[in-house]
Amino acid sequence: MDPEARVGGIKLVLNGAGLRQKFMVDVYILGLYMPERTTVAEAVTDGPGTRRISLTFLRDVTAQALIEALHEGVRDNSSDAEFATIKAWADALAATMKPLGIAKKGATVALDYLPEKGSQVVMNGQPVGLPIPGRELYRALLRIWLGHRPVDPDLKRALLTGRP
Repeated sequence: MDPEARVGGIKLVLNGAGLRQKFMVDVYILGLYMPERTTVAEAVTDGPGTRRISLTFLRDVTAQALIEALHEGVRDNSSDAEFATIKAWADALAATMKPLGIAKKGATVALDYLPEKGSQVVMNGQPVGLPIPGRELYRALLRIWLGHRPVDPDLKRALLTGRP
C-alpha cells in the first residue's frame, strides 16, 4: 500500500493495512488512510476529516458480491434504528457500484469521505457516480472493519496498529 494518499487535495497517511480472506481465499488488501494515525477505532469512525478505505482485489469480485458483503457488514454493525437511517444512502451506494460489473484482480476500489461532499466511490483512480451526502453512511462503512462485530478481528487490529 502507498504510505500516503490524496483525497480532495488533502494529504492522508496510511493508518494500517491488512489482508481480507474469506473461506481461506485471499480476497483483498484493505488500506485505511487518515489525516493522522490513530489506534482508536472510535477516532476513525467518529473523528472529523477526510478518510479513504482502499481495497485492492486479489481475485475477481463482482460488484453484486461486493455490494452484498458491504450490506451484510453494515447490517452486522448497526442497530435497527441506525440501519433504517442509512438505508436510502446504502441503496444509493449500491446503485453507484452496480454498473462497475466486475472488479478484476489487481483493481482498486476506494471509498472516500470528504466532509463537504460525502462518500465517493473511486475505481482505479476515477470517481464513479456522484458523492452520497452526509456522514452516517461512511461511519457505517467504517464499522464493517472497525465496529464491535468487524468482518475480521485480525484485519481490524492491522488497520489500527499497522501490524497483523
